[in-house]
Amino acid sequence: ALGLARAIGPAEPYGNVSTGFRAPNLDERYFNHTVHGGLRLFGNPDLVSETANSYEVGPRTSSSAPDWVRTARFSAYRTDADNLITFQYIGQLYGVPRFQYVNVRNARIQGLEAELRLRWNRAELGVSGTLPRGWDRDSGQPLQDIGPTPAMIEAVIPISAVLPNGTIGARLRWADAVTV
Repeated sequence: ALGLARAIGPAEPYGNVSTGFRAPNLDERYFNHTVHGGLRLFGNPDLVSETANSYEVGPRTSSSAPDWVRTARFSAYRTDADNLITFQYIGQLYGVPRFQYVNVRNARIQGLEAELRLRWNRAELGVSGTLPRGWDRDSGQPLQDIGPTPAMIEAVIPISAVLPNGTIGARLRWADAVTV
């Protein structure tokens, strides 16, 4: 991995380039059981190791940001993976959906992430979200296990009048449907 960041006042533009390697684990090779209450997942002993090149750029807050801005970050990322280890639907048998681990020869995962946490005294408000996308670059088909588009709002309020150093928090999370 190689990264570069430079603080410019309260902002810090940054970039990161990295490579990765991951060998299939024993479950991905030999698992054969029911998961998630009713679907069957099979391992694949023919899986090969995946390799990837990843890139990320964006601005984030620096150490000279105002105290009321706890953190702020916006980033764009991309990963190009060879032999990505994932799973695919292989049909039903007696009404039971079946999936198997496979390698996707040429996959791309990319997206945007944003996070903002503000502070006033000891109270905090946080907002974050991610827009992920992933597909097989050979077929154009979306990857099944990239996950949904999540968003979150969180509030943390001090209750030191009732409990020393105590806080109470509330979090609202939303996740879009996975369409594949």
